[in-house]
Amino acid sequence: ALDSVAPFSSADMPAGSVIQVVTTGSISSASTTSTSFTSISGASLAITPQSESNKILVLWSSWGSNSLVGGSNVDYRHGLFRGSTSLYITLIGADSGSGGLQSKGSMMFSVIDLPNSTSAITYNIQHYTSNASSIGYFNVGQLTLMEIAG
Repeated sequence: ALDSVAPFSSADMPAGSVIQVVTTGSISSASTTSTSFTSISGASLAITPQSESNKILVLWSSWGSNSLVGGSNVDYRHGLFRGSTSLYITLIGADSGSGGLQSKGSMMFSVIDLPNSTSAITYNIQHYTSNASSIGYFNVGQLTLMEIAG
């Protein structure tokens, strides 16, 4: 006969163990000419930590480009936000380009956050371009959250 086994809780897991993983799957391409951060459709994800001492590993993968504006320094940024709090910003940029050219690059990053909460937490990715005459564009992206035992 098998003995009954109680379910595991995050308190039973050694530090560094992955407790849960949530992901958006593929997020369609999008562009912006906004010079302030705006949400990327579909790039928002919630997770509810099982313990206040657990960390959240946030993974974002995407490829970005932006059109250059002659005689201007232009950059395109992706920002990670927990609610309205900015946690991390990455960018691609070019200095004094000629019109019609583009800068391109990886917008990928990973961030470890310690939200100290057991309530649902929403992370989202936003983007902007530093020059309204430039178009910031990202190719298919994916947002993944992993709860890590503290």
